[in-house]
Amino acid sequence: SNATDYAMIRFSGSDEPDAVDNEVALESATELARARRSLLTDLIAVETNVINAHGSIDRTTRQLETAFGEYRRYLESRILWVPSHPPIPASFWKDIKQDWGNFVQSLSRTQSLKLSGASGLLLVIILTVFLFRRRIEPYMLRQNAKVGRVRQDHIGLTLLELLITLLRSLFFPLLLAVIAYGISGSTSENAPYLSGSMTRSSKLLFLLIFLRIACENDGLARVHFGWPDYRCSNIRNLATTLLIWAWPLLFVAAYLFRVEVDSVNVVMGRLVFAIAIITVVAIIVVHFLRSRLSDEPFSRYTMTVLTLSVLACIALVVTSLTGYIYSGYILYNGLVNTLALAVGLAVFYSLLK
Repeated sequence: SNATDYAMIRFSGSDEPDAVDNEVALESATELARARRSLLTDLIAVETNVINAHGSIDRTTRQLETAFGEYRRYLESRILWVPSHPPIPASFWKDIKQDWGNFVQSLSRTQSLKLSGASGLLLVIILTVFLFRRRIEPYMLRQNAKVGRVRQDHIGLTLLELLITLLRSLFFPLLLAVIAYGISGSTSENAPYLSGSMTRSSKLLFLLIFLRIACENDGLARVHFGWPDYRCSNIRNLATTLLIWAWPLLFVAAYLFRVEVDSVNVVMGRLVFAIAIITVVAIIVVHFLRSRLSDEPFSRYTMTVLTLSVLACIALVVTSLTGYIYSGYILYNGLVNTLALAVGLAVFYSLLK
């Protein structure tokens, strides 16, 4: 071999080594090969230990996430009304400029966000489907024309319309979820904050878009459920207004809460959240006042819904400003889940009618 030839020439003074030099060179080459084999064996052992360590870290991380989830669920029912932060200081306006500067600086760090390959591919597929969404509308109109005909009307038309409405409503929330998943693995410092706020905001976005699409002129509520035109118009207008004005503020508030998770006062997050909830209250009240089609007073059911909605929103503002941020978080999730349950029950009841 090359090692043997090199050792033979190295230990010999001429190009034709004698028998003694050959034996010395052979022993040196053997020792060199043995050392190299031992080094490769140690390297393989080290790589094996690294792989096993990575596997152990992954298993430990999953176990820690599971334990953290169980611990969080355990605390949710026991420290609901324990303040997690001090009340917002009365002199918060003095530090608002610095907090705003920190927020702008955190936004500047989003430039290094990168989507993963799988998320990018899925994003392209979703956008492609969105570009061809107009082809669904003629098909829906043909199916809606069969409603009310004796020989063509059946429950399958309503179920198909419900499925199409769900798919149309899922586009933007799914797009938001894909982007959130794609940037969650980014090395950017701001990635987990932005990803978490997108994930938290997607549920409310889906509910508002579903109500808006279901109450279209040729939508599920009017054609298949037989809801009155004025009710569908009111729901659609309310959902549209909340999408334009309230949902972006709630998204920004969710982002700020995550950015300021280590902050003591969480001033920016609480202020934006309070403004968002006050905006929701104003939209709901103005909408109910404008939706009256006659001079008759509101029904008892309408007044009950309006009163409970306003009180719940006021409770959210009070809990956040007084330091019960965790309690406000639980209450907000409860309100969104209640809205989802109410929409689901309304759809289910309309299917049974």
